[in-house]
Amino acid sequence: MFFIFGWNHQEIKQLGPVEKHNCKNCNNVEYWSLDKVSRYFTLFFIPIFPHDSEYWYHCPICNFGNKLNYLEIENYKIIAKVNSDYLNNLISEEDRKIQLDKVYDSIEIEEKKRNEENLIESTKWYPIVSKMPTFDLKQILEEKRNEYNPAFLIAAEKEIVNREHNES
Repeated sequence: MFFIFGWNHQEIKQLGPVEKHNCKNCNNVEYWSLDKVSRYFTLFFIPIFPHDSEYWYHCPICNFGNKLNYLEIENYKIIAKVNSDYLNNLISEEDRKIQLDKVYDSIEIEEKKRNEENLIESTKWYPIVSKMPTFDLKQILEEKRNEYNPAFLIAAEKEIVNREHNES
């Protein structure tokens, strides 16, 4: 007796439109979609249970997009639900705007909180940043921002400003 099993069978669940964006890849301006991609363990090619999932925010034309982090997922889900309800005539435009304003206010509060936390954490990075060459710091800030901790980037920016101020 033998079993045929596998993994990474994907199922994509479309959660709805989120926001209008100009796609960098295809230059179309459309409402980008939120999708949940689940990967399943399979037995005899039948999906049994999910072993991994992620959320993607993407252009509906060319599928160019971003994988969302855990902080973004819940807000994007709410926005997609509100927009889907509006497009399916379940809520009015006025209700849509009210609900979206609440979500955007919540996002703004979360962003401010994260920025304050990063600012506080940036003080821990000063000893490391102060020893790095200016060229390396500028290269990180211009070309490699996505690879570094936001608190590190704040410390690097302050260090460059201090060095430029001391040179003049």
